[in-house]
Amino acid sequence: MKVIRIQMIGLLIAGLLLSAFALQQTGIVRGKVNPPENALQIFAISGTDTVRSNIVQGHFEVQKLKEGIYHIWIEALPPYRNKLIQQVQVRDGEVTELGEIYLSVK
Repeated sequence: MKVIRIQMIGLLIAGLLLSAFALQQTGIVRGKVNPPENALQIFAISGTDTVRSNIVQGHFEVQKLKEGIYHIWIEALPPYRNKLIQQVQVRDGEVTELGEIYLSVK
């Protein structure tokens, strides 16, 4: 009886730990790049973590970001310059809207 009780408590603790990982929230960064035909892809960089996403018709959405401060790097086609946006705050369960981002010519 005592062994069964210990096993049940162990299973309960394991279940709680697994559900905590499953419910872990992440943040999203989204926006639009102008001109859209000159934007290739976007990177969200925080420390050693980098998340990449494609830019489709000027729109982007970088998902599954851990809470923290990110630098957003937009890779552009010539004659436009790559764009860096620094210190973007991402919070768990929230969408960070960057609005419209304009690329400049080299």
